[in-house]
Amino acid sequence: FYLAQVGNGTEIFQKPDKYCRIACAPGSYDEGNEGNECKLCSKGTYQDQSQKVECLDCKVGTYAAQEGQSQCTPCPNRLSTNTTRQQTCSVCSENFYLAQVGSDTEIYQKPDKYCLECPEHTICDIGTTLATFGIEKGYWRDSNRTSVFYKCVHENLCPGINT
Repeated sequence: FYLAQVGNGTEIFQKPDKYCRIACAPGSYDEGNEGNECKLCSKGTYQDQSQKVECLDCKVGTYAAQEGQSQCTPCPNRLSTNTTRQQTCSVCSENFYLAQVGSDTEIYQKPDKYCLECPEHTICDIGTTLATFGIEKGYWRDSNRTSVFYKCVHENLCPGINT
């Protein structure tokens, strides 16, 4: 236990739950309600210190798959998250694109199959798919279902997409 707020001796003695808090371990927090109960951080969140009253969201590019995490895990090569507070890495990282649709579990287990290196003359931010490539000025492709890009004969006719 630790003294959570300052009070006089009589107040602390009469209402110990208000002034004395349980020292929750990393990976958990004390909501601050009377009752002194530690709760595990939910999936997608963490707490790396003790005696805290809330958990923190995992940042983009990290995740927490289990409750009670004291840190977030960096996404493996080729994978990322595109928002905070994620439980798994299920989008391709920058400079890679999702070549085919798969479940979050399939993508996580086989990133080399699902997340391929972006072709030259493309722009691939986190979460890019075959359909959403950015294309550099001076290049084009037949459709949003192909990863083959061609140089324009007349560059001014190919302004690029999402550049």
